Amino acid sequence: MTAPKLVDLTLGQAVFPMSEPMRLAAARAATGDLPARYPDRRGLRRFRAVLAQRHSGPQDSGPQDSRPRHSGPQDDGPQHSGPRQIRPEQVTVTCGATQAIVALLAGLCRPGDRVAIPDPGFPHYRRICRLLGLTPVGYRQPGAGEALEINELGSVLDHHRPAVLLWNSPSNPTGWVATADELRAAAELLRDRPVHVISDEVYEEMVFVGCHRSLTELLPPARASSVHSCSKSLSLAGWRLGYSISDESVAAGCAEAVWTLSMGASTIGQLTAMVGFVDSVTWAAQRRAELQDRCAVLNAALQSLECAIREPHGGCFLWLDARTPQRADELLIRLRDELRVQVMPGRAFGEHGESHLRVSFGATMPDVVEAARRITAATREVSETTPDRSDRATRVTGGAP
Repeated sequence: MTAPKLVDLTLGQAVFPMSEPMRLAAARAATGDLPARYPDRRGLRRFRAVLAQRHSGPQDSGPQDSRPRHSGPQDDGPQHSGPRQIRPEQVTVTCGATQAIVALLAGLCRPGDRVAIPDPGFPHYRRICRLLGLTPVGYRQPGAGEALEINELGSVLDHHRPAVLLWNSPSNPTGWVATADELRAAAELLRDRPVHVISDEVYEEMVFVGCHRSLTELLPPARASSVHSCSKSLSLAGWRLGYSISDESVAAGCAEAVWTLSMGASTIGQLTAMVGFVDSVTWAAQRRAELQDRCAVLNAALQSLECAIREPHGGCFLWLDARTPQRADELLIRLRDELRVQVMPGRAFGEHGESHLRVSFGATMPDVVEAARRITAATREVSETTPDRSDRATRVTGGAP
């Protein structure tokens, strides 16, 4: 008997068809009279101008306390409420957001420098540090609805004295989104500490509770950079496009690193993404709504695994707490080998992820539904042959304990 197809719920990619304006732009770019030369190492200026405008906010006093859900007028992309105006010279286009992080760290750090990274956090943070001869030091990343331990973060900064702090909100893998109060507290903490902040904001378009705000808006421009992703914001994972925003001197070093690594990003990709960002308002809102539907389908099925699950405030992951590393391993193997559903082991995200599993709801709705069906059917079969247990599945929402 042939084994059923493996349903892959491992990757942080929101799979959607390309929007029609982007499809047409890609066709025009591919069939037009493009010059057969390397692109500008910083990215096409007209694309950088679009990105600069996208991230320029109104001149006001910074983030407010209210955190409305994305609905109605909030569905206009990332909410930038800080007093900053971005110029095209501050934008560097890269071959994916990961290359932006590599290029920024290469320009900001010297071999042997320490970099503070969230734990649990994106596995590539540690890999990039090691590739560049840097030393990663972890600080605790909250779960969705949990509070940032600001004093613990301060202790890590004072003890290790890192050259760079990697900040990630919305969080991969936990689904945490920083509140306005947490942003202010972090900015105050960083005010007198000589550390450059790289704010990884690739899931900025995937916020379900509150709205995205950038820590960089509250910090001096020379000490803060942000990283963004066309893979996430436009569902163009295979096109390998990202970008960073930083002070012009930092941006110049970033562009030099990009030139060394890849000699620029795809011209066709930049022309396609440029149209996507100009025309993304309605499409982004629809995509958020469907992601929430996919999340609900998977979350309902995963309750039967008797794990604690916090509903994500942002990102495209469910972060399952299996309570022990051994049980997390058992569930991972059972899902993969018996149910043919592949998820990520929490240990890949750091020491604080060892008892967890990360499940992506960014897969297509048919794949999400099929994974949910297999999990539900399998746990129903078990429940019909096993007496009820007192420690049934726990579903944790928001900030509830």
